[in-house]
Amino acid sequence: MKIRVLCMFGGNSVEHEISILTAMMVMENLDPNRYESIPCYVSKHGQFYHGEALRQLANYQDLDLLYKRLRPVHIERRNGQPQLVRSQAWFGYSIPFDIVLPLFHGVNGEDGCAAGFCRMLQLPFCESDLLSSAIGQDKGIQKTLLREAGFLITPYAELHKEEKMEQQKEKLKLLTYPLIVKPALLGSSIGIEKVADLDACFSALERAFAYGEHVIVEEYIEKVRELNCAVLHTPYGYRSSAVEEVCHEGDLLDYEEKYMGSSSKQTTKQQRIWLKEEDLVIEIQQMSVAVARLFEIHGVARIDYLYDVEKKQLYVNEINTIPGSLSCYLWEWEGVGFTQLLDLIIQDGIQEYRKRGKQITSYSSNVLQEAAIALGKKTA
Repeated sequence: MKIRVLCMFGGNSVEHEISILTAMMVMENLDPNRYESIPCYVSKHGQFYHGEALRQLANYQDLDLLYKRLRPVHIERRNGQPQLVRSQAWFGYSIPFDIVLPLFHGVNGEDGCAAGFCRMLQLPFCESDLLSSAIGQDKGIQKTLLREAGFLITPYAELHKEEKMEQQKEKLKLLTYPLIVKPALLGSSIGIEKVADLDACFSALERAFAYGEHVIVEEYIEKVRELNCAVLHTPYGYRSSAVEEVCHEGDLLDYEEKYMGSSSKQTTKQQRIWLKEEDLVIEIQQMSVAVARLFEIHGVARIDYLYDVEKKQLYVNEINTIPGSLSCYLWEWEGVGFTQLLDLIIQDGIQEYRKRGKQITSYSSNVLQEAAIALGKKTA
């Protein structure tokens, strides 16, 4: 019998469209002999939808028209079996599924919301658990924990929207320009800017605060190489992928160049570090496994690095617990195809669910009986 995989994607996030792209890739690459994919699209208004029209990328160009072709659904458990349910008096149906594969990017999904939703309903799910996902989304908390654990990170400050300007200026005094300004809870290179002075910094901060209450400001490394490595959780420990170097035309890789430029795929995804830099590759791979252990990552994740060419120093930049396209290209370089990668991610999720099922979640006591007696005395 095939394993029925509920692919959840979309969500209320500025990375909504990137989530759709990842979901399309996943549903196309799941092994049809082992798995049945069930699309579950979450609109920016929080409505769950199901329908075969969700499998075609072209249908997302007009969302209002797409919604008319879909069926609103919800998730519930019936006799212990998770179900995708459409309940209407004149026509209803339920689709049983075995495991959830969250494919959200950004807040209200990747940030632990999807994992928490699955936990509340006791749904088997893939990828990292609630706490790991929340830390992976929040760059401020992430950097604090990395620093406390002994990992090198670039000098930074976390600014809060409610802080007075003088407080923010005091934090910025500790940093050397130029600086990078980026929203603390975003990914996909959205809202990131390079600034050369204080005035430019506060202008960028105003724009960044439109995305959330916290902003990260960190020192820009002039001669830098941007390097990425993915990790995969398996029953035998963590496995690291090949290492890529991200190449881009400007000072920063922004959203437009990353996803919309005509040559983005060639410039950002195909620069593998080969054996001529074996020592650096090994350092990155070992560090990636150490970071994954620290945050108890599950499924697949990607760790991004900054390498200071002049100082020959490697810094951990950030962690992505549900990376775009699940970093499939990094694994293909290692001989692991996308279909095989998805199989490993799903099997990891199934095993973790079985482990959680063995944990004690009940405690025998008469506390409710005692409370009822005490309450009865008060009301007598």
